[in-house]
Amino acid sequence: MTHYVFSGAILLVVVYKLLVNRGRKLTPVLKYLLLFFTSLAVGIVFVAPPTTELIMRFEPFPLTARLLGNAFQLLAMHFLVRLAGSTRTPEPRSGFRYLVVAWLTMTALLATTRFDAGDDGFTRTNALRPSLIGYQLVLYLYGAGCLVVFARMINRYAAECPPGPFRVGLRTVAASAVWTIFWATWACLPTVWILLTGLSRQTFMAVNLNLSWLTVALWIVGAMLATWGEQLARLHRRISAIRRYRAMAPLWSALFAAQPGIALTGLPRDPEFALYRRIIEIRDGVLVLRRHIPPQVAEWVRAPQSPATLEAASLAAALIAKEAGHSWPAAPHAPAAVDASIESETAWLTEVARAFATSPVVDEVRMHTTTRYGSHPTAA
Repeated sequence: MTHYVFSGAILLVVVYKLLVNRGRKLTPVLKYLLLFFTSLAVGIVFVAPPTTELIMRFEPFPLTARLLGNAFQLLAMHFLVRLAGSTRTPEPRSGFRYLVVAWLTMTALLATTRFDAGDDGFTRTNALRPSLIGYQLVLYLYGAGCLVVFARMINRYAAECPPGPFRVGLRTVAASAVWTIFWATWACLPTVWILLTGLSRQTFMAVNLNLSWLTVALWIVGAMLATWGEQLARLHRRISAIRRYRAMAPLWSALFAAQPGIALTGLPRDPEFALYRRIIEIRDGVLVLRRHIPPQVAEWVRAPQSPATLEAASLAAALIAKEAGHSWPAAPHAPAAVDASIESETAWLTEVARAFATSPVVDEVRMHTTTRYGSHPTAA
């Protein structure tokens, strides 16, 4: 039953993609992706035990269901290579003739295999049949060859993409293909491993099932990163914006308490826009405070200190001096130069806000300013 559930889930994804894309021409990437999923789902149905038992009633030769399932699995590998090839210009030749040769060779090998029904079968006499071992080798070599080509194409394409979740997803997909080759070395050569290790067929299948689930998980992770990379990047930006917005709160609150007019009207719902507004509001408040910075701040700051700590100390002193009515014609020091970008402004103001709220040096400057120019400190 697990086979049918898994196959049904894959086919539902295919149907969903077709419905979403209804009325539009399929892109080569989407077309080959859907063909890959469909072939994979059909192959899983054929190797499901109930399907195998049903086909055994009228099969022309033993393991016909296995042959059909493997044929669709190789077809899925073929479409996987076509998918990777669709990222190249011009698109490489399909290589369908190699798939046909593999199909015909596997059919001929299986059809001419003489199974000894009176023996214990799989792990003994039948396992040593050259034709059956040849069948497994053809299955393995074609599948592994497709995965090697796929991994190389995807890695080459990923190298041309900008850094981000999409490229990470492509790298993960390529790594999944390489891992699948190792899994296929186990899954496609059962007689070899059973003869070498002495495992029972049940133990072999149990190990194979666990390896297959790990393989599927790697492919899913890679596909999610590559397909939903932009959504994941947007979510990361929103979370980062919220975190940095809150990190600036101590500095913004102090500036707003002294100068309520810096707050812009409206409540933005987008975290990135809210962060952008907060930067503007802080910058407006800092600009007004420049002429209230006491000229002795540099003397009160115990050297050496970071530029952010010096800036935070200057603003803390300016808030106290402004409240007491003191001002000076020019700022005692020029503010640190910051690149004109949201990222640089955010990093700088976050560092200043952290020093403003937690630095003991800033507390000392507050004390000196209060003693010399103010009657009481402004709360941080």
